[in-house]
Amino acid sequence: MDKVAILFNPSSGRGLSLKKKECIKENLKKNSLSFKWFDSESENHLMQLAREKAESFQAIIIVGGDTSFQIVASEIYKTPYNPALCMIPTGSANDIAKSLDSCSSKSILASLKEGKTHRMDICLLDIKGRSEKIYFVGSLSLGLGVTINQFISEYWKRHPVQAKLGKGFQVMAGFLGGRDSFKKNKIPLKIRLSGENLETEVAFSIIIFSNVPCYAGGLRVCPDTSPFDGKINCSIVSSTSLLQTTKLAYLVLRGKHVKRKEIQFFRSKDFTVKSHEPMSVQYDGKVISGIKEFKVSALSSAIKILG
Repeated sequence: MDKVAILFNPSSGRGLSLKKKECIKENLKKNSLSFKWFDSESENHLMQLAREKAESFQAIIIVGGDTSFQIVASEIYKTPYNPALCMIPTGSANDIAKSLDSCSSKSILASLKEGKTHRMDICLLDIKGRSEKIYFVGSLSLGLGVTINQFISEYWKRHPVQAKLGKGFQVMAGFLGGRDSFKKNKIPLKIRLSGENLETEVAFSIIIFSNVPCYAGGLRVCPDTSPFDGKINCSIVSSTSLLQTTKLAYLVLRGKHVKRKEIQFFRSKDFTVKSHEPMSVQYDGKVISGIKEFKVSALSSAIKILG
């Protein structure tokens, strides 16, 4: 069995991943890592590569963003094989990599040399009325987590140059997306939420079901979240205006938000969400619409990762 396969997504980070390709390869070669490199041509091709390489490699390193890691981890989880996974982040948010301590070249090389691995949780999204089982690794959100990202996606299409000009423009586009959400009354939303010892109705601006502590480019909304405890953390934000939401985001950046009355935290092995109106959810960069009821569950120690 070969030791290391590298699956590369050239479209991650709105194409910036491709610019980093040769630098990443040279850096790995300089550190005497023996590997086989595979370029993906599409999402379906990445899924195919994940299934194929899981059978013949001891470790798979994903060069891409959160969506790339989610795709590979999900596909491998469905197979009988168990390679160790790791990530070299080249995406826009990279929340999974920021939540783990094993994604630098130095850490990857050390873990491979020592054979150091451990088990990590993933989550299952089960939508009522749909047979497909969907797995996610990072987080799933409703409300602003969806509407802002949908706005940003359309904004980048209209302003493709700005999309490649750095984090400042990403923050600006996010602010404009929040303003659009409140202005057009897309927020607040109402749901019924149930979990372990929990049954409540809530009105919210954003709900985040987290498997890792980082969200939306490194925000630690629920800093106690761990992908190793068999639980999902639920953060409910009930801000009612763009100004209040912006203030809360600033407090999150400073780590001074956890005691605010506008934010509630819950932890459970699973949560069920019901709504009278169709909802949209976003998980690890993907959006699904037209949902009225779904369940998220933690799958404890589901995949093996380096580190």
